[in-house]
Amino acid sequence: GITASVNENVTPGSTIGLTVDADPASGDSATIASFDITASVDNGGTDSLGTFAIDPSSGVVTLAKALDYETDTSHTITVTATTTDGQTATQDYTISVNNIAEGPSIANQVVTQDENIAALTTIASFNDASGGDTDADGDAITYSITSGNTGTTFAIDSSTGVVKLASGKSLSYASQSVWTLEITATAGSKTDTATLTLNVSNVTSAPVFDTSTSGV
Repeated sequence: GITASVNENVTPGSTIGLTVDADPASGDSATIASFDITASVDNGGTDSLGTFAIDPSSGVVTLAKALDYETDTSHTITVTATTTDGQTATQDYTISVNNIAEGPSIANQVVTQDENIAALTTIASFNDASGGDTDADGDAITYSITSGNTGTTFAIDSSTGVVKLASGKSLSYASQSVWTLEITATAGSKTDTATLTLNVSNVTSAPVFDTSTSGV
């Protein structure tokens, strides 16, 4: 079959650099009436009809649905050409999907904690948008706090993205009621950043009498 290739991040509706061409049989006065994609399977043999579309007149193939290299590395489409006198012929085209380094993707978080929480209390946990501590390509993510961590008040687990109040540290509503930390996720040469906003809640306490003297 004929082959073509397309990057996994191509936007649906885009052309993929493949134009189907066909000619009537020699001596036949008929012309090509239309092109149709009549079958499509991915590299695992699963039906993927509808992933690609074809202009019935020009034969230009376009992407109809988003691609993902991690799910399917190629698709084989079957194109049927029909002539004006009703004759048909088919041709398979294998379209390879090119892997594009996608990198990590983490989201901003806003949390609230009381000012009297103990050291090592978990503040937040960052995960990749794909649902874990690897990016969409399966590469491990390293997390770090890259700004806002005055006095090294917070610590982050570089492997899990869990942010805690650091050992020996405490919060104070009176001193700082809002903390804004920049969290950076790195996988290979790709990075993403997110903002962790921590609102510190004031904890009120009743007065305590000093009974060490008689006060006479």
